[in-house]
Amino acid sequence: MKLSVLKERTGAGFVFEVSEGKKEFEGDISGDLERVYLVLKQTIDALGENPFKELIIEFKDGNLVISGTRDGFVGIFVSGPVDVNEIRKAMIEAEEAEKAEVVEAEKVEEVVEEAPAEAPAPEAVEVEETPVEAPAPPVEEKVEVLGDEVVEQLKGIAGNYLGDFAEEIFMNVWGDEGMDDKEKTRDNLIEFIYALQRSASMIIGPSKAQSMAEEMIEKVKQG
Repeated sequence: MKLSVLKERTGAGFVFEVSEGKKEFEGDISGDLERVYLVLKQTIDALGENPFKELIIEFKDGNLVISGTRDGFVGIFVSGPVDVNEIRKAMIEAEEAEKAEVVEAEKVEEVVEEAPAEAPAPEAVEVEETPVEAPAPPVEEKVEVLGDEVVEQLKGIAGNYLGDFAEEIFMNVWGDEGMDDKEKTRDNLIEFIYALQRSASMIIGPSKAQSMAEEMIEKVKQG
């Protein structure tokens, strides 16, 4: 769904879309609304499906409309009254705009593939060169890979701060960062911890999320 079209069509302050493998924002989002977004995402991930067609959450400065899609949900924050029918129409327009972009991109790819091949370059004149000794290969620095017990310790720390959401948030960020395909080196784990800190700050606030990250990094450094 093309979020810029949805935002313009609804006059929303911000819009977001969450579906399998996709998390996108358009516009400005406040800290409170970020927490709502993350809690909804974690709830739907835990259920395995979207349990509602439309959900309207009232704030003092506007309304957040959550509308279910085939494989996720879309959020639209509007400052005025909510017209669900208009929002549905805007979502259809945004879907069509994204499909049109995909079709246009495919046309461009076809044109590039059909372009005539360039003429072959003239043959190079062979020049005899004096052989030069190849430099010695650099000595590779040995990188320590940490064991699974360190990851379990990090999960335990996450549980102390995030409670019931800990396992779900931890594994979502783990997947988003592609940690199953990476070696569990200190550098890779610390990068993951910073990503987890960003997600956790939406629920427990920046200060507690930073304390959690610092405790985790200390554990990783100890190995």
